[in-house]
Amino acid sequence: MRNFLRSYFSWRGRLTRTRYLGLSFVIFLLLVFLVCLLGVSTLVGSVSPSEKMFPLVSFMILTVSIIASMWCSLCLHVKRLHDMNFRGWWLLIMPLWVGTVAFTGYVLDVQDIRVLVNLLAWCPSLLLFVIRGTTGLNRFGEDPRKDRVVSQSERTAS
Repeated sequence: MRNFLRSYFSWRGRLTRTRYLGLSFVIFLLLVFLVCLLGVSTLVGSVSPSEKMFPLVSFMILTVSIIASMWCSLCLHVKRLHDMNFRGWWLLIMPLWVGTVAFTGYVLDVQDIRVLVNLLAWCPSLLLFVIRGTTGLNRFGEDPRKDRVVSQSERTAS
């Protein structure tokens, strides 16, 4: 349980691409489930007048969950940057990049360029999936793949 909480709520450490993708997917699925729950509760509240508080409670739960998932997502992004030996502060460049690219697409107002602009806006996030982390120890801790690296070197030695 402690390792689970450290994976989601801590800024420290490193995260492999595979684990980053898996943990991000869990957050995404949780949010999809909660949004569906809010939709159902809104329908129940609109059909049954006696259940008027149910949509409000589920909306509050969804709001708290979104804030928690944003925190977890930031922690995952920072740990992924740590694995590539970058400081977490580099994460602040991503909104600037997306805003600049989106503004450029808005100013140009050409339909063909909007597709390219949208693809460019996702580039920093995609780099977290594509770039492999540093091998071995870096300034943010041990290599999270060290067990796999040792087992592969043992296989090649035998």
